[in-house]
Amino acid sequence: MKRQIFVAVKILVLAIISLTILYPSAWLVANSLKNRGAMMTDSWNLIPNPAVWSNYPDALRIGGIANSFKNSFIVAVCAIVLLILAAFLASYALARLKFTGRNLIFVLMLAMWMIPGQALIIPLYRFLSALRITNNYLGLILPYAAGGLPFAVFVLTTFIRTIPWEIEEATIIDGASRLRIIFQIIAPLAVPGLATVVIFSFMGNWNELFLSMVILTNPQLHTLPVSIMNFSGLWGYVDYSRLFAAIIIISLPVVIVYVIFQKQFIKGLTAGAVKS
Repeated sequence: MKRQIFVAVKILVLAIISLTILYPSAWLVANSLKNRGAMMTDSWNLIPNPAVWSNYPDALRIGGIANSFKNSFIVAVCAIVLLILAAFLASYALARLKFTGRNLIFVLMLAMWMIPGQALIIPLYRFLSALRITNNYLGLILPYAAGGLPFAVFVLTTFIRTIPWEIEEATIIDGASRLRIIFQIIAPLAVPGLATVVIFSFMGNWNELFLSMVILTNPQLHTLPVSIMNFSGLWGYVDYSRLFAAIIIISLPVVIVYVIFQKQFIKGLTAGAVKS
């Protein structure tokens, strides 16, 4: 009897938690399908009547979302590719190679993680200006990749250390080169760690606003978070229904990335707890 009560209470608590998570999403979707009047007077109604589907194409047109979507995709994907390549090679060196200062480098990487990006914006902008890559995709790709390096190195170094050394030892005996070991042996085994880095990095790059506002001032190069500000008009007027439609549109890629990598992501988060 006590066990049944405990299970019932647990289900009830989980249902309440799920409701608090799902309701804001349902509210957002419902209000993205209303006109401005219905949204302002009856925003808590989750069944729009009638549903205004034109808010979605209007959001793409008014906010320049289509062009900004392309910009954000190029920047986010290129930054992740560069980050994964640099972080994976650095993590392998820190996890497997023995050299003087290895632990110091790892600690410095973690220390860099604690520095807020806003504190570096002035020297960063001057540096990128000197290289003449402001108002250029590269001016955003390089800082995004560098900014994600400490977290990526921490995750991948920790994960690679859980991979048994005997696997590499066997391939070395078979005559495999170091690069073959890294890319054909370690990389497939480190997929859960890589998936964790990809998800967090993609979310960070996709939603980043401050740096993209400073580096990319050309309207044709604006990323999605910057374009969202186009929905705020004169005297603070905001078309919330179309704004919510735009938010849903730009949230979809993050959801898709998570769905694709979710199994590997969970393995990456729990690997340290289940491996010796």
